[in-house]
Amino acid sequence: MRKMRIFSTGVVAGMALVLPGSGSAQVQQIPEIVVYAPKPKQAAKPRQASRRVPQRAAAARPSAPATATVAEARTAAILPGIDPNIPGASTVTPQQLATVPAATLGDLLFARPGVTGTTFAPGAASRPVIRGLDSFRVRIQENGTGSQDVSDLGEDHGVPIDPLAAERVQVIRGPETLRYGSQVGGIVSATNDRIPETPPEQGVHGQLRGALTSVDKGLDGAVLLNAANGPFAFHADAFSRRASDYAIPGGVQPNTSLRAEGQAVGGSVFFDQGYAGLALSRFASLYHVPGTEAAANKTRIDLEQIKLTSKGEWRPAERPDRRAALLGGGLRLQAQRARPERGRRRQRTRDLQEP
Repeated sequence: MRKMRIFSTGVVAGMALVLPGSGSAQVQQIPEIVVYAPKPKQAAKPRQASRRVPQRAAAARPSAPATATVAEARTAAILPGIDPNIPGASTVTPQQLATVPAATLGDLLFARPGVTGTTFAPGAASRPVIRGLDSFRVRIQENGTGSQDVSDLGEDHGVPIDPLAAERVQVIRGPETLRYGSQVGGIVSATNDRIPETPPEQGVHGQLRGALTSVDKGLDGAVLLNAANGPFAFHADAFSRRASDYAIPGGVQPNTSLRAEGQAVGGSVFFDQGYAGLALSRFASLYHVPGTEAAANKTRIDLEQIKLTSKGEWRPAERPDRRAALLGGGLRLQAQRARPERGRRRQRTRDLQEP
């Protein structure tokens, strides 16, 4: 505390009090007034950093490449699944596929930045939407070839690619999409080993996948087998999923059950400058469309796709930086939409043939 003293002088009768009978004027002194005020605190002086750098600290300072490695690791920790080799691409790794029991690609990518799903029929017809663009503006492909379905024309149709049979799912945006066409929204690419592209380990390898869901009493399961013998590689997989009407507060949502299954076999032969492979796959799904009118009419869609695909690659020995790839296949897609009405059944069937 700081003490301040204030002095005042009071004068009575013209600045002086003259007493009668005295020959001199007397001034009356007023007592001093003491006021206490808080003393302001002075800011501490900043401590100057030492210019001397210890030799151990200077030796432990990371170089430029190490700093870049730490930055990449930090980015991968914050945004898992970012592929540093492809700008604007994010990847769902096999470990993430095992921890996310999604029935469709739309459900699998629903929580990704900039990606959502149509959610037309939960667990059955949910097509990915990238940056607000959907339908034909977003390409969906499997092992480099289009899914060849009608989901880009009608949102009630499902995508015949099940995450149970996928090894990796990638979302591609930006200039990299020009490799596959002029899709302004982006590309959702699913890859698997139905046509082996690299020689696997010799012998037989297998994998089992499964999941349970309580909201709709669902059960999912898949088995994947890979075998190799010399220059030959083989693959086989099968999956199935079942689900009842899912639960809501106060009961269940009618007309939301689904059933899906699929099988595939394929193989490749490897030579010095590339490989050539062939695969035959089948996808079948029967799902119901939710809604008041749809539940009253029991509207459902029966989808089946049988696809034969081939793939090969040749790399010339004199120019290893160049390669030629061959993609091809045949497709038969049948989608039935059945709605009983007045005792009769109406169907709408679409058959697509592609050489």
